[in-house]
Amino acid sequence: MPDPATVGQILGLIKLAQFTASGIGADPVRFLFPTWLARREGAARLAEAETSARVMEIEAEAQSNAIREIAEAQIDAHQNLQAAGLGIEADVDFAERVEQSVRFRALKRQANIETIVNAAAAELDDAEVPDEEPDHDWTARFFEYIQDVSTDEMQSLWAKVLAGEIERQGTTSLHTLGILRDLDHNTAQLFEKMCSLSLFYVVNESIVHDARVVLLRDYSDGNELAEYGLPYNALNRLQEHGLITPAYNSYMEYGPFVNVLNGLAKSNQGVNIEVLAHAVRHAMAIEYADQAWYLKSLKEDTADAQLRITGVQLSNAGKELSRVVTLSPDASYSTALASFLRSRHLELVRFEDNAALH
Repeated sequence: MPDPATVGQILGLIKLAQFTASGIGADPVRFLFPTWLARREGAARLAEAETSARVMEIEAEAQSNAIREIAEAQIDAHQNLQAAGLGIEADVDFAERVEQSVRFRALKRQANIETIVNAAAAELDDAEVPDEEPDHDWTARFFEYIQDVSTDEMQSLWAKVLAGEIERQGTTSLHTLGILRDLDHNTAQLFEKMCSLSLFYVVNESIVHDARVVLLRDYSDGNELAEYGLPYNALNRLQEHGLITPAYNSYMEYGPFVNVLNGLAKSNQGVNIEVLAHAVRHAMAIEYADQAWYLKSLKEDTADAQLRITGVQLSNAGKELSRVVTLSPDASYSTALASFLRSRHLELVRFEDNAALH
Protein backbone atom coordinates (compact mmCIF):
# COMPACT_ATOMS: atom_id res chain seq x y z
CA MET A 1 0.00 0.00 0.00
CA PRO A 2 1.47 3.41 -0.94
CA ASP A 3 2.23 5.81 1.87
CA PRO A 4 -0.20 8.72 2.50
CA ALA A 5 2.26 11.28 1.12
CA THR A 6 2.49 9.34 -2.14
CA VAL A 7 -1.29 9.14 -2.43
CA GLY A 8 -1.57 12.88 -1.72
CA GLN A 9 0.98 13.72 -4.41
CA ILE A 10 -0.76 11.47 -6.94
CA LEU A 11 -4.13 13.11 -6.29
CA GLY A 12 -2.57 16.56 -6.53
CA LEU A 13 -0.98 15.74 -9.89
CA ILE A 14 -4.20 14.28 -11.23
CA LYS A 15 -6.12 17.41 -10.25
CA LEU A 16 -3.38 19.59 -11.77
CA ALA A 17 -3.68 17.56 -14.98
CA GLN A 18 -7.44 18.17 -15.04
CA PHE A 19 -6.96 21.93 -14.63
CA THR A 20 -4.34 21.97 -17.39
CA ALA A 21 -6.48 19.90 -19.73
CA SER A 22 -9.36 22.30 -19.10
CA GLY A 23 -7.16 25.29 -19.88
CA ILE A 24 -5.24 24.20 -22.99
CA GLY A 25 -7.30 21.34 -24.37
CA ALA A 26 -4.51 18.79 -23.95
CA ASP A 27 -3.98 16.04 -21.39
CA PRO A 28 -0.66 16.58 -19.55
CA VAL A 29 -0.96 13.43 -17.41
CA ARG A 30 1.57 11.58 -19.55
CA PHE A 31 4.32 14.13 -19.12
CA LEU A 32 3.57 14.98 -15.46
CA PHE A 33 2.36 11.87 -13.71
CA PRO A 34 4.33 8.91 -15.13
CA THR A 35 7.62 10.78 -14.90
CA TRP A 36 7.09 11.52 -11.21
CA LEU A 37 5.82 8.00 -10.50
CA ALA A 38 8.74 6.40 -12.32
CA ARG A 39 11.19 8.44 -10.27
CA ARG A 40 9.49 7.18 -7.12
CA GLU A 41 9.56 3.54 -8.26
CA GLY A 42 12.79 3.50 -10.26
CA ALA A 43 11.12 2.74 -13.62
CA ALA A 44 12.97 5.48 -15.46
CA ARG A 45 12.96 3.81 -18.89
CA LEU A 46 9.20 3.48 -19.02
CA ALA A 47 8.77 7.10 -18.03
CA GLU A 48 11.31 8.26 -20.60
CA ALA A 49 9.51 6.38 -23.38
CA GLU A 50 6.09 7.71 -22.43
CA THR A 51 7.43 11.23 -21.91
CA SER A 52 9.18 11.17 -25.30
CA ALA A 53 5.95 10.03 -26.92
CA ARG A 54 4.05 12.83 -25.23
CA VAL A 55 6.66 15.40 -26.22
CA MET A 56 6.33 14.27 -29.85
CA GLU A 57 2.55 14.57 -29.53
CA ILE A 58 2.86 18.07 -28.09
CA GLU A 59 5.33 19.09 -30.80
CA ALA A 60 3.02 17.71 -33.49
CA GLU A 61 0.09 19.63 -32.05
CA ALA A 62 2.17 22.82 -31.78
CA GLN A 63 3.47 22.32 -35.33
CA SER A 64 -0.06 21.90 -36.66
CA ASN A 65 -1.13 25.14 -35.01
CA ALA A 66 2.01 26.87 -36.20
CA ILE A 67 1.46 25.71 -39.80
CA ARG A 68 -2.02 27.17 -39.75
CA GLU A 69 -0.72 30.48 -38.37
CA ILE A 70 2.13 30.50 -40.88
CA ALA A 71 -0.23 29.89 -43.79
CA GLU A 72 -2.45 32.76 -42.70
CA ALA A 73 0.57 35.01 -42.20
CA GLN A 74 2.01 34.05 -45.60
CA ILE A 75 -1.23 34.92 -47.36
CA ASP A 76 -1.24 38.35 -45.72
CA ALA A 77 2.46 38.82 -46.48
CA HIS A 78 2.02 37.78 -50.11
CA GLN A 79 -0.84 40.23 -50.59
CA ASN A 80 1.20 43.03 -49.01
CA LEU A 81 4.22 42.27 -51.19
CA GLN A 82 2.12 42.21 -54.35
CA ALA A 83 0.55 45.51 -53.41
CA ALA A 84 4.05 46.94 -52.93
CA GLY A 85 5.20 45.59 -56.32
CA LEU A 86 7.97 43.37 -54.84
CA GLY A 87 9.29 40.25 -56.61
CA ILE A 88 9.16 36.51 -55.89
CA GLU A 89 12.55 36.41 -54.09
CA ALA A 90 11.40 38.96 -51.57
CA ASP A 91 8.18 37.00 -51.19
CA VAL A 92 10.03 33.77 -50.31
CA ASP A 93 12.53 35.44 -47.98
CA PHE A 94 9.78 37.27 -46.12
CA ALA A 95 7.71 34.09 -45.79
CA GLU A 96 10.68 32.25 -44.25
CA ARG A 97 11.12 34.97 -41.67
CA VAL A 98 7.40 34.85 -40.88
CA GLU A 99 7.61 31.08 -40.40
CA GLN A 100 10.61 31.38 -38.08
CA SER A 101 8.92 34.10 -36.05
CA VAL A 102 5.66 32.19 -35.61
CA ARG A 103 7.47 28.94 -34.75
CA PHE A 104 9.67 30.69 -32.18
CA ARG A 105 6.66 32.31 -30.52
CA ALA A 106 4.72 29.03 -30.38
CA LEU A 107 7.63 27.11 -28.84
CA LYS A 108 8.29 29.89 -26.31
CA ARG A 109 4.66 29.94 -25.23
CA GLN A 110 4.60 26.16 -24.85
CA ALA A 111 7.76 26.29 -22.74
CA ASN A 112 6.23 28.98 -20.49
CA ILE A 113 3.11 26.90 -19.90
CA GLU A 114 5.06 23.73 -19.09
CA THR A 115 7.40 25.57 -16.71
CA ILE A 116 4.50 27.03 -14.72
CA VAL A 117 2.55 23.76 -14.64
CA ASN A 118 5.57 21.83 -13.37
CA ALA A 119 6.26 24.52 -10.76
CA ALA A 120 2.63 24.20 -9.61
CA ALA A 121 3.17 20.44 -9.25
CA ALA A 122 6.11 21.14 -6.93
CA GLU A 123 3.98 23.59 -4.91
CA LEU A 124 1.21 21.02 -4.46
CA ASP A 125 3.58 18.28 -3.26
CA ASP A 126 1.39 16.20 -0.90
CA ALA A 127 -1.35 18.82 -0.40
CA GLU A 128 -4.93 17.68 0.11
CA VAL A 129 -7.03 18.58 -2.91
CA PRO A 130 -10.84 18.48 -3.19
CA ASP A 131 -12.47 16.37 -5.88
CA GLU A 132 -14.13 19.24 -7.76
CA GLU A 133 -14.62 19.97 -11.42
CA PRO A 134 -12.34 22.81 -12.57
CA ASP A 135 -13.94 26.14 -13.38
CA HIS A 136 -13.44 26.10 -17.15
CA ASP A 137 -13.81 29.88 -17.51
CA TRP A 138 -11.07 30.30 -14.89
CA THR A 139 -8.68 27.79 -16.47
CA ALA A 140 -9.21 29.27 -19.95
CA ARG A 141 -8.31 32.74 -18.68
CA PHE A 142 -5.38 31.46 -16.61
CA PHE A 143 -3.68 29.55 -19.43
CA GLU A 144 -4.31 32.36 -21.88
CA TYR A 145 -2.41 34.72 -19.60
CA ILE A 146 0.55 32.52 -18.62
CA GLN A 147 1.69 31.66 -22.13
CA ASP A 148 3.57 34.98 -22.35
CA VAL A 149 4.98 34.94 -18.79
CA SER A 150 8.70 34.21 -19.07
CA THR A 151 10.50 35.70 -16.03
CA ASP A 152 11.31 33.35 -13.14
CA GLU A 153 9.72 35.55 -10.47
CA MET A 154 6.42 35.99 -12.29
CA GLN A 155 6.28 32.32 -13.29
CA SER A 156 6.67 31.43 -9.61
CA LEU A 157 3.72 33.69 -8.70
CA TRP A 158 1.50 32.18 -11.38
CA ALA A 159 2.45 28.64 -10.31
CA LYS A 160 1.46 29.42 -6.71
CA VAL A 161 -1.84 30.87 -7.90
CA LEU A 162 -2.59 27.69 -9.86
CA ALA A 163 -1.64 25.44 -6.92
CA GLY A 164 -3.76 27.56 -4.56
CA GLU A 165 -6.78 27.36 -6.86
CA ILE A 166 -6.46 23.57 -7.08
CA GLU A 167 -6.32 23.29 -3.28
CA ARG A 168 -9.25 25.65 -2.77
CA GLN A 169 -11.28 26.85 -5.74
CA GLY A 170 -12.24 30.51 -5.66
CA THR A 171 -8.99 31.56 -3.99
CA THR A 172 -8.12 33.86 -6.90
CA SER A 173 -10.84 35.63 -8.86
CA LEU A 174 -10.88 36.32 -12.60
CA HIS A 175 -10.52 40.02 -11.77
CA THR A 176 -7.35 39.31 -9.79
CA LEU A 177 -5.92 37.23 -12.66
CA GLY A 178 -6.27 40.33 -14.85
CA ILE A 179 -4.40 42.44 -12.28
CA LEU A 180 -1.63 39.83 -12.03
CA ARG A 181 -1.34 39.73 -15.83
CA ASP A 182 -0.54 43.46 -15.93
CA LEU A 183 1.88 43.31 -12.99
CA ASP A 184 5.48 44.17 -13.92
CA HIS A 185 8.59 43.07 -12.02
CA ASN A 186 9.16 46.40 -10.20
CA THR A 187 5.55 46.71 -9.05
CA ALA A 188 5.63 43.08 -7.89
CA GLN A 189 8.63 43.92 -5.70
CA LEU A 190 6.81 46.92 -4.20
CA PHE A 191 3.81 44.70 -3.49
CA GLU A 192 6.06 42.16 -1.80
CA LYS A 193 7.36 44.94 0.46
CA MET A 194 3.78 46.04 1.16
CA CYS A 195 2.75 42.54 2.21
CA SER A 196 5.90 42.11 4.31
CA LEU A 197 4.86 45.09 6.46
CA SER A 198 1.15 44.25 6.62
CA LEU A 199 -0.96 42.92 9.45
CA PHE A 200 -3.44 40.29 8.21
CA TYR A 201 -6.57 39.68 10.27
CA VAL A 202 -7.43 36.09 9.27
CA VAL A 203 -10.56 34.15 10.18
CA ASN A 204 -11.18 30.42 9.71
CA GLU A 205 -7.52 29.99 8.77
CA SER A 206 -7.97 31.19 5.19
CA ILE A 207 -10.25 34.23 4.91
CA VAL A 208 -8.37 37.54 5.09
CA HIS A 209 -10.80 39.83 6.91
CA ASP A 210 -8.44 42.80 6.87
CA ALA A 211 -4.92 43.51 5.60
CA ARG A 212 -3.06 46.80 6.04
CA VAL A 213 0.28 48.41 6.81
CA VAL A 214 -0.27 50.17 10.13
CA LEU A 215 0.49 53.89 10.16
CA LEU A 216 2.45 54.51 13.32
CA ARG A 217 1.54 58.17 13.80
CA ASP A 218 -1.91 59.70 14.11
CA TYR A 219 -3.27 61.77 11.23
CA SER A 220 -0.69 60.36 8.85
CA ASP A 221 -1.34 60.12 5.10
CA GLY A 222 1.18 57.37 4.40
CA ASN A 223 4.28 59.50 3.84
CA GLU A 224 5.96 58.01 6.92
CA LEU A 225 6.26 54.65 5.14
CA ALA A 226 9.00 56.04 2.88
CA GLU A 227 11.65 55.10 5.45
CA TYR A 228 10.48 51.49 5.17
CA GLY A 229 10.68 51.32 1.37
CA LEU A 230 7.18 52.53 0.49
CA PRO A 231 7.36 56.22 -0.50
CA TYR A 232 4.21 58.03 -1.55
CA ASN A 233 4.81 57.46 -5.29
CA ALA A 234 5.16 53.71 -4.60
CA LEU A 235 1.76 53.72 -2.88
CA ASN A 236 0.29 55.54 -5.88
CA ARG A 237 1.75 52.89 -8.18
CA LEU A 238 0.27 50.05 -6.14
CA GLN A 239 -3.07 51.82 -6.09
CA GLU A 240 -3.00 52.32 -9.88
CA HIS A 241 -2.48 48.56 -10.27
CA GLY A 242 -5.49 47.85 -8.05
CA LEU A 243 -3.50 46.28 -5.20
CA ILE A 244 -4.38 48.79 -2.44
CA THR A 245 -7.40 50.99 -1.76
CA PRO A 246 -7.33 54.72 -2.66
CA ALA A 247 -7.62 56.01 0.94
CA TYR A 248 -4.17 55.60 2.53
CA ASN A 249 -5.42 56.31 6.05
CA SER A 250 -8.51 54.10 6.29
CA TYR A 251 -9.11 52.19 9.51
CA MET A 252 -10.40 48.91 10.90
CA GLU A 253 -11.70 48.12 14.40
CA TYR A 254 -9.47 45.46 15.97
CA GLY A 255 -11.13 45.78 19.39
CA PRO A 256 -13.28 42.64 18.93
CA PHE A 257 -10.11 40.61 18.44
CA VAL A 258 -8.89 41.67 21.90
CA ASN A 259 -12.34 41.44 23.48
CA VAL A 260 -12.83 37.81 22.48
CA LEU A 261 -9.83 36.72 24.54
CA ASN A 262 -10.81 39.04 27.38
CA GLY A 263 -14.35 37.66 27.44
CA LEU A 264 -13.13 34.08 27.44
CA ALA A 265 -10.74 34.86 30.28
CA LYS A 266 -13.56 36.31 32.38
CA SER A 267 -15.85 33.34 31.79
CA ASN A 268 -13.07 30.83 32.42
CA GLN A 269 -11.55 31.95 35.70
CA GLY A 270 -8.08 30.58 36.30
CA VAL A 271 -7.47 29.66 32.65
CA ASN A 272 -4.29 31.18 31.27
CA ILE A 273 -4.97 33.68 28.48
CA GLU A 274 -2.22 32.10 26.35
CA VAL A 275 -4.10 28.80 26.52
CA LEU A 276 -7.28 30.57 25.46
CA ALA A 277 -5.43 32.24 22.61
CA HIS A 278 -4.39 28.85 21.27
CA ALA A 279 -7.98 27.67 21.59
CA VAL A 280 -9.22 30.39 19.23
CA ARG A 281 -6.24 30.39 16.90
CA HIS A 282 -8.01 28.48 14.14
CA ALA A 283 -11.00 30.80 14.34
CA MET A 284 -9.10 34.09 14.25
CA ALA A 285 -5.47 35.12 14.18
CA ILE A 286 -3.24 37.97 13.11
CA GLU A 287 -0.56 37.11 10.59
CA TYR A 288 2.54 39.25 10.44
CA ALA A 289 5.95 38.50 8.92
CA ASP A 290 4.70 35.05 7.86
CA GLN A 291 3.82 33.98 11.43
CA ALA A 292 0.63 33.78 13.50
CA TRP A 293 0.09 36.20 16.41
CA TYR A 294 -2.58 37.47 18.77
CA LEU A 295 -3.07 40.85 20.45
CA LYS A 296 -2.68 40.69 24.22
CA SER A 297 -3.98 43.56 26.34
CA LEU A 298 -1.59 45.03 28.91
CA LYS A 299 -4.50 46.46 30.88
CA GLU A 300 -6.64 44.46 33.28
CA ASP A 301 -9.94 46.02 32.25
CA THR A 302 -10.35 45.74 28.46
CA ALA A 303 -14.11 45.27 28.34
CA ASP A 304 -15.46 46.61 25.07
CA ALA A 305 -12.05 48.00 24.18
CA GLN A 306 -12.01 50.28 21.19
CA LEU A 307 -8.99 49.70 19.01
CA ARG A 308 -8.97 51.51 15.70
CA ILE A 309 -6.02 50.48 13.49
CA THR A 310 -5.32 53.04 10.76
CA GLY A 311 -3.22 52.24 7.72
CA VAL A 312 -2.83 51.55 4.02
CA GLN A 313 -5.29 48.76 3.19
CA LEU A 314 -4.86 46.02 0.60
CA SER A 315 -7.68 45.74 -1.95
CA ASN A 316 -9.57 42.48 -2.42
CA ALA A 317 -7.22 41.57 -5.26
CA GLY A 318 -4.27 42.53 -3.08
CA LYS A 319 -5.54 40.24 -0.30
CA GLU A 320 -5.81 37.34 -2.73
CA LEU A 321 -2.35 37.84 -4.20
CA SER A 322 -0.80 38.40 -0.78
CA ARG A 323 -1.13 34.66 -0.17
CA VAL A 324 1.37 33.80 -2.94
CA VAL A 325 4.14 36.40 -2.46
CA THR A 326 7.35 35.77 -0.56
CA LEU A 327 7.56 37.91 2.59
CA SER A 328 10.74 39.67 3.74
CA PRO A 329 10.28 40.93 7.34
CA ASP A 330 11.63 44.39 8.17
CA ALA A 331 13.21 44.46 11.66
CA SER A 332 13.08 48.25 11.95
CA TYR A 333 9.37 48.37 11.16
CA SER A 334 8.70 45.48 13.57
CA THR A 335 10.38 47.42 16.38
CA ALA A 336 8.39 50.56 15.59
CA LEU A 337 5.15 48.55 15.39
CA ALA A 338 5.80 46.98 18.81
CA SER A 339 6.37 50.43 20.30
CA PHE A 340 3.20 51.77 18.68
CA LEU A 341 1.09 48.93 20.08
CA ARG A 342 2.55 49.35 23.57
CA SER A 343 1.46 52.99 23.49
CA ARG A 344 -2.06 51.57 23.16
CA HIS A 345 -1.50 49.05 25.98
CA LEU A 346 -1.23 46.10 23.60
CA GLU A 347 1.37 43.48 22.80
CA LEU A 348 1.66 41.38 19.66
CA VAL A 349 2.45 37.84 20.84
CA ARG A 350 3.43 34.92 18.64
CA PHE A 351 1.33 31.77 18.98
CA GLU A 352 4.25 29.36 18.66
CA ASP A 353 6.28 30.43 21.68
CA ASN A 354 4.32 33.35 23.22
CA ALA A 355 7.40 35.52 22.77
CA ALA A 356 6.68 39.24 22.62
CA LEU A 357 7.52 41.03 19.38
CA HIS A 358 10.83 42.93 19.74
